[in-house]
Amino acid sequence: MRADCGGVKVLRVGLTGGLGAGKSTLARLLAEKGAAVRDADGVVEELYQPQGAAVAPLLRAFGVGILSPEGGVDRGKLKELLAKDPRALEILNRIVHPLVRQEIARWLEELERRPESPKVAVVEAALLVETGSFRHYHRLVVVTAPRKERFQRAAAAGLSAVAVQRLMEAQADDQAKAQVAHYLVDNSGTLAELEAKAAALWQHLLADARNVAEGRPLRGGPPVVL
Repeated sequence: MRADCGGVKVLRVGLTGGLGAGKSTLARLLAEKGAAVRDADGVVEELYQPQGAAVAPLLRAFGVGILSPEGGVDRGKLKELLAKDPRALEILNRIVHPLVRQEIARWLEELERRPESPKVAVVEAALLVETGSFRHYHRLVVVTAPRKERFQRAAAAGLSAVAVQRLMEAQADDQAKAQVAHYLVDNSGTLAELEAKAAALWQHLLADARNVAEGRPLRGGPPVVL
């Protein structure tokens, strides 16, 4: 999966941010504007289904305790394991990330083949910077929010304080993400404020998409802050 522009019709956008930053909300807003959106976590869910490509290697790594009654991977049991064993997250990522990348590459290629391709394709994923996968996209959008606020959002979603802490520790900080970002979106305010920023971001992405479709180089320089 490469981000070169030769013969490419669709702008490929990576969307990332720390746990609880608001990636999914921004992805939804961009989808409403017309972007094709794929959630890496949704891809993982498919891989965890019975007969999914991740089931057998995870079973070998962690044992039958992670299985659901139907024979897939039980995400609740897996989260409990991650909370107990700090090494488990590294093993999990080593198994699952390549499978996710393969599926996303297939999806992006399928979009390119459509007679009416979308102008913009957005892939929402938590560890684009940490894994180096951001290099596969034309543009990287990073959503930020204060750590305390992100912690509260993640805890409200049902994660234990220990699990939130360990997941945050496994992620690069906002400064590291900002160094490779093309767009920085501050989500420390209200939903209405984020909606306005999503609208502004969409206009930037449409301009980028035109350049990609016409084979022109994309703007360089520091990230645009929204």
